[in-house]
Amino acid sequence: ILEELKQHIKNFEKFLTEDYKQACAKVTKSEKVYMELIAKNSEFLAWVTKLTICNNILFKLDAIRGILKVYRCYLTFVAPLQWRQKYDESLRGKVASIQFESGEFVTDNDLVETLDIDKTVEIARNELRDPLPARIYFKRPDQMMYLFRSMELQSREYLIQLSKTDIPFRMLQERIKQL
Repeated sequence: ILEELKQHIKNFEKFLTEDYKQACAKVTKSEKVYMELIAKNSEFLAWVTKLTICNNILFKLDAIRGILKVYRCYLTFVAPLQWRQKYDESLRGKVASIQFESGEFVTDNDLVETLDIDKTVEIARNELRDPLPARIYFKRPDQMMYLFRSMELQSREYLIQLSKTDIPFRMLQERIKQL
């Protein structure tokens, strides 16, 4: 019995030793996999950072492109009508009068749609494929400053006139209501 007990103890110790070796091998392997996972995660975060930076640059360029388009439209719109009929693509073949075009307001859904990078790049690519001719009526900055100053004076005169006529108009409205 003593010999069998020693044999069982020896077998059990052998089993524990082998089990410990297997557990150590699995721990070593899991640590190695964990280190690889950390490396892959770091690489992934680096790529996400680069992609985010590129997306931000694209959004800034798209915003600048939009501002330049609005500014170009504005400069074209405030140019003299004879020049516009000759060079403005939207006025070619129209009668010699100012025709206002109705625009659309930007909604939140439109803004969400513009967050699509592929769509933004495709729109810019199409615009750059067939760009509008680079013609501008205003050649010197002082011409634009004169225009802005004229607009400022017109606005001021309008506000002054409005302030002069607003009170009598309201009094007249109240008098009409009383009658």
